[in-house]
Amino acid sequence: MRCGPVFASLAFATAVFAASAAFAASARTAAATSDSAAAYALGLKYFYGQGVARDDAKALDAFRMAASQGDVNAEFYVGLCYDDGLGVAQDYGTALYWYRRAVAHGSSDAEYAIGFMYDSGHGVDIDHAIASSYFARAAANGNAAAAYAIGLKYYYGSDVEQDDRVAFRYMEQSASRGNSNAEFFLGLMYAQGRGTSVDDANAMRWYRLAAAQRNGEAEYGIGTLYASGNGVVKDASIAAEWYSRAAADGSIAGEFMVGLGYYFGNGVVQSDSLALHVFELAASANDAEAQAYLGVMYDDGRGVPQDYATALVWYSRAAAQGNALAENNIGVMYDEGHGVAEDAIAAARWYERAANAGNVNGEANLGLAYYHGRGVAQDDVTALRYLAEAGSQGNADAAFAAGLIYDEGNGVPQSSSAAAGWYEIAARAGNASAQTNLGTLYLDGNGVPQSDATALSWYLRAAAQGDPVAENDAGLMYDDGRGAARDYAMALHYYERSAAQRYAPAEYNVGFLYEYGHGVPQSYSSALQWYVQAAAQGDADAECAIGTLYRTGHGVARDTTVALEEFELAAGQGNAPAEYNLGAMYENGDGVPKDAAQALRWYELAVSHGDAAAAADVARMRRAAP
Repeated sequence: MRCGPVFASLAFATAVFAASAAFAASARTAAATSDSAAAYALGLKYFYGQGVARDDAKALDAFRMAASQGDVNAEFYVGLCYDDGLGVAQDYGTALYWYRRAVAHGSSDAEYAIGFMYDSGHGVDIDHAIASSYFARAAANGNAAAAYAIGLKYYYGSDVEQDDRVAFRYMEQSASRGNSNAEFFLGLMYAQGRGTSVDDANAMRWYRLAAAQRNGEAEYGIGTLYASGNGVVKDASIAAEWYSRAAADGSIAGEFMVGLGYYFGNGVVQSDSLALHVFELAASANDAEAQAYLGVMYDDGRGVPQDYATALVWYSRAAAQGNALAENNIGVMYDEGHGVAEDAIAAARWYERAANAGNVNGEANLGLAYYHGRGVAQDDVTALRYLAEAGSQGNADAAFAAGLIYDEGNGVPQSSSAAAGWYEIAARAGNASAQTNLGTLYLDGNGVPQSDATALSWYLRAAAQGDPVAENDAGLMYDDGRGAARDYAMALHYYERSAAQRYAPAEYNVGFLYEYGHGVPQSYSSALQWYVQAAAQGDADAECAIGTLYRTGHGVARDTTVALEEFELAAGQGNAPAEYNLGAMYENGDGVPKDAAQALRWYELAVSHGDAAAAADVARMRRAAP
């Protein structure tokens, strides 16, 4: 049986239904004497089961009797019975015949019904133009259902040229006659500013009128207003209540939002099990968003054991409907080899689908794929395009990567100021690496005004997230008294936090504090232990420091052979102090034969790597050269 809005002509029937069962008996008597009004009334009684047992066949007999005497309402109902197969075999041709008779006698309900037949192809070839003309005629004759139907066409641009103003006019006409669907759409148009200016108060008014008729979509609309705080005080708990009402009244969108509320704990107590249950209900109704979130729950093992295979099933169902969240997440599964063979090319294809649909994470992931050349040809320019789009929408990883591109000048002119802008977006969104890099820009005054205090504040934010680089940098600031008073205890605190994550520069810095007794009891043996840990990871400063301890015999037996080896390891990485020490050993014949040429070479290398003090030795040796 076709479901649609209540026909306007049933207002008379409503009054008739209020009559007593005694009236039914009198109506049967009147009908037998060919009283068309009484026969029609009797037909309504049987049709709706009011005062008598519902009986479609008896209703049709009564409607036929009234229709044979030209009763326009009865003609419509005879058509409706044949249209829906009520009390008789379904027969669209006979239905159309009776509808046309009713139209000839001025029935707007029949005009709407014929429009519906042409729109759906029931008994006639689909012809949307004819359908629209019948809807428009019926609407002009005051039919609320028809006004809603033609308004919907103009709202979506379905079979007619999209026109918000025309849609608004028809919805207003239908809503003024109590059509709950039109009331909902009128509220929606006020909320969206389509066909009219944005007016949250009017949106709420029309939503409430529709909600009074248990319109689930309108109840969902009220929930969105409370969730966003548009026109009302923002209140997640009230929003959750309206979403729950909407779900109870058949709104799949409302059902999904109930699940989302439980998933995030918005307005309700967070519950993975309840979120899973509600998502399953909505997903079974083919709601793509619910299917995508079911995938997320199986992907992450929330409320269920982690199951990548099941996650992929739900993601795939949602992606088949164009859900961008699911498309991006399938890309992540291929990128990480979760439930599927790792495939960077497939991942990039899924990211592209999600990005083209406007998914921020999809844009970020596609940009990163181009940045790293993973699954696509490396292309900084294309990477920046996607990263900037995602970063401008607050994606921290994308903004950080965009900052790196400008910082390094890859594919674009190097720009510390542009880098700082992107780093700040990412940093304020909580990206620890961006906070660290932004701190360094402030420390050096690159692209931003130089400020030790600002540099330290960003380092501390990143350090609070456990970033080992930031922890070490914060330690250096306290060590040097930059941005804050010199505080060796604080320096040691941050160095040790970083060193605990095996960050080699921090291990070296802890060793340095022990070597010179800064904030800790002086201890060459403790210093050496820390230097060895850092050197094991190839830290050149630590290698040079070990060489110095062995050359001087501090904390260990003096051993120029070991010293030479360590200096050479560090010098191989361009470490200027190690190069200088090698120069001194060759000049003085300390553990190696004296060799002025070798000494000069090492001193010159030290100068080239920033050791200003070595310049005097270079000048001295050149003057002494024959």
